[in-house]
Amino acid sequence: MGIKTYKPKTSSLRYKTTLSFDELSKGNSPLKSLTRGKVSRAGRDSSGRISVRRRGGGHKRRYREIDFGRRDKFGIPARVVSIEYDPNRSSNIALLVYRDGDKRYIVAPKGIKIGDVLESGPNAPIRIGNALPLEDIPVGKAVHNIELNVGKGGQLVRGAGGYAMVLASKVLITEELTPSDTMQVDLSYVKGFVTTVGGETSHAAILARTMGLPALVMTPLDIAKIKEGEQLIIDGLSSIIIGDPSSSELDKYEHKILEYNEYERELFALKNQDAKTKDGIKISLKANIGTSTDIFYVNKYGLDGIGLFRTEFLYMESVKPPTEDEQFEAYKRVVDTIEKKGVVTIRTLDIGGDKEIPYFKFPKEDNPFLGYRALRMYMDYEDLIQSQFNAIFRASHIGILNPNPISMFMKFDLLDDMCIFPPMPVPIDNFSINGIVNIRSKVESTNTLKSYFFDLSLPSERLIPLVPP
Repeated sequence: MGIKTYKPKTSSLRYKTTLSFDELSKGNSPLKSLTRGKVSRAGRDSSGRISVRRRGGGHKRRYREIDFGRRDKFGIPARVVSIEYDPNRSSNIALLVYRDGDKRYIVAPKGIKIGDVLESGPNAPIRIGNALPLEDIPVGKAVHNIELNVGKGGQLVRGAGGYAMVLASKVLITEELTPSDTMQVDLSYVKGFVTTVGGETSHAAILARTMGLPALVMTPLDIAKIKEGEQLIIDGLSSIIIGDPSSSELDKYEHKILEYNEYERELFALKNQDAKTKDGIKISLKANIGTSTDIFYVNKYGLDGIGLFRTEFLYMESVKPPTEDEQFEAYKRVVDTIEKKGVVTIRTLDIGGDKEIPYFKFPKEDNPFLGYRALRMYMDYEDLIQSQFNAIFRASHIGILNPNPISMFMKFDLLDDMCIFPPMPVPIDNFSINGIVNIRSKVESTNTLKSYFFDLSLPSERLIPLVPP
């Protein structure tokens, strides 16, 4: 379909354009054997009475029967003899004549023309107009008329010009998965994680547990040897990864998956019961969430509330800082859902280390995890932090919120006002002269002591003003 322009012979033709249907066959009427009629029904007026006025023009409508799956024509080539416009579907259709003489209509994808030979079946080449089972279509191909349910037609994608992309379930393999990396990956297609570093408390492990996906962390794996598109089996229970599994291995693990799903169903039956120790002490199980949408898992697993709301993800998923109102709405959604389950503990902005944001300026440090990050950068971003506290306090009128850093500020004030650290002299008389130099250097290494006590890396120009002399 193109655009036709006209010579401006008259003023009415100047700038006139119309759609061109040059690719369509001329003068072809629908084949009676491939059409079905539409019964004309009278309409009803505003009073509910049948009215001849609303009956319509009474003209005949012929609906072409479209063959979406072409399942009974696997391996039989067909030639395109005409391309027509179907007004009942607002799309072009093609008439195919098979080698055995049979005729069928299909929805005509863009690019086919009269005379093309089309095929269907698992062995059909990947070419426009051919029909293949979904499992035989390579990943990344654009597909028209996807039929998810046999005999239901292309219910997912069959509109004029509509298409879908075939995407596979993927295993994310990397040396380390940081929160910043997570925000750049569409996790809806990820079915497992494999990292060469990390542990049970790493971000990849936490994310996998949250999403209910298998994961292997701190795996001695040569990533370079794994080919993109290679089929993998991840056994998170036994810490096993299998590349290019055989059919027997696939059958074995399909059976294991069924067993594990049954085990999960048994556990889910207990989710609304109280968690207690053997001696009757009740334990409160809560969820740690990163966004307001994660509260889904609280109800899914029958948890008692939110143990920690990591608010940094509100900042990481945007190209600019969230406004006070945007943050308030996020906190409000959580509080509205969890209000009856108890307190929601909110961790204010914890950024830095492995959680980087483009609109924050972080200095280059040898150890960013113990450097300029989180609470230590609040004084340089007062307006931004103030907006977060305002949003938290606004949401606190709806339910009970507990912002973490408040208690930290109180502890620092108490240390400044009440605590006196007396000098600790080295008792030289108790040591031999041979070891005195080493001992004094260890005991009086104040920088090392401050690093452990304040959880920071020294020396650091940005942090020195925050450390008492």
